[in-house]
Formats: sequence, structure tokens, C-alpha cells
Amino acid sequence: MREPDVVLDNGNIRLYCGDCLEILPTLEAGSVDAVVTDPPYGELGYGWDKAQDWAKLAALWAVVCRPVCQIVTWGDSRTLYQTAQPALEAAGFTFRFEWITQKPIGRLWSYGRPIRLHEFVGVFRRGKETEIYSDMRAFGTQPESVVRVLVYQAYMRRHKDATGHPTQKDLAFVRPLVEALCPEGGTVLDPFMGSGTTGVACVQTGRNFIGIEIDPTYFAIAEKRIKEAQMQPTLEGLS
Repeated sequence: MREPDVVLDNGNIRLYCGDCLEILPTLEAGSVDAVVTDPPYGELGYGWDKAQDWAKLAALWAVVCRPVCQIVTWGDSRTLYQTAQPALEAAGFTFRFEWITQKPIGRLWSYGRPIRLHEFVGVFRRGKETEIYSDMRAFGTQPESVVRVLVYQAYMRRHKDATGHPTQKDLAFVRPLVEALCPEGGTVLDPFMGSGTTGVACVQTGRNFIGIEIDPTYFAIAEKRIKEAQMQPTLEGLS
């Protein structure tokens, strides 16, 4: 297999433009402390939004992750609990806990079924009960499993780093998540990098980052955001 092209590599950040199923086997085994990612799961109707081969993904993550590591993945209930969880458990990962992110979106299109106002974020671990690397109270004075986040339309109105990616994640949620589940100086992998929010969070919190994105347009957006974050480690207005 040909070695993939690394579009950006400055020691702490490595970005690849390509298919993660082809790139993951080329990464160093046992080099990743946490996977933080939002894989497409075939619900939005975009060309890139296809259901994943979770058995293959989980097996590849099992190789690149350290013996003690954590997996964080977004998904709807069907994807996370019927597909991802069995595959991850078969690969040696154990379900740890979940967040439910609540999205304050409109209700005008609920003709045939309720509009889903939430998304699941599942946390899995391998090895001993991994410690939390920063105080979970970053998520609130008394952290709860239900977290209110900004859907993209609201994010776009409020934050200057909105990109146009339809599923861009709220940095105010991703940043403390990365701090809590990956040690400082550790390495986070996002094999479905999208607009690069996980990478920005890693730059701002002193984590190394490996990002993979198959879509060249979104890759360029992510690369630009991460480079800008490296020049200015903190972004204003994200609380």
C-alpha cells in the first residue's frame, strides 16, 4: 500500500486528505490516546453521508490506540448502540458513559415524525478505568449527561469561525471534552475531521492531533482553521 500524502505535518499536527480506511493502516500502532470523531451515519442525504463499516473501523482503531485509551463518537441511537457499540466491544473497548447533546432547532418540519432535538455522544475505553485528565466541571458546576450545544445555524450567527459545514461541532463542547479524555501532550485522532473542530480544540489545549478528511473542500477548511488556531491558540467568544 502506498504511503498516504501528509498535507500538513509540523510535529504536533498531522493532517491527511483521503479515505480513513486506507490511511489508518499506515499510522503507527499504539500511538493514539483518544479518538474523538463524528462519523457520517447515513441520515442527512449528503453525498458524503454514508453508513460506516464499524467492524473495520473498530479493528483499525484497536491497532492505532494505546493499551489505555478512550473513544468518543457521535451518532444517533441506531448507529451508536446497534452498530458501533457491538463492533467496539468486539475490538476490546468497553462502553463507559454517554452525553446527550440537545440542539435547540425549529419544529416546522415534524409532519411525519418528531424532529430529533438531540444526538448521542458515546464514550468507550480500553484498559483500566481511565482517569479524567481535567475537572469535568468544565461542562458545568454539576456536570450532567445532557448538554445543550449550538446547532450550526446558531453557531454561524454567534461565532466567527463558522465554516459552512452542515454538521460543524460546537467548540465550546469539544474543547473540554478533549481536555477531559486525553492527557495533556497526548495524541487525539479524528478520522472524520470535517471542518476541523477537534483539531482546533487540540491546538488550544496542548494535545497532538491526527486528522483525516476525505472531502477536499472540507479538508481545506479544516487545514485553514487549524493553522489559524496555531497562530492564535485561544479563540474569543466561545463560552
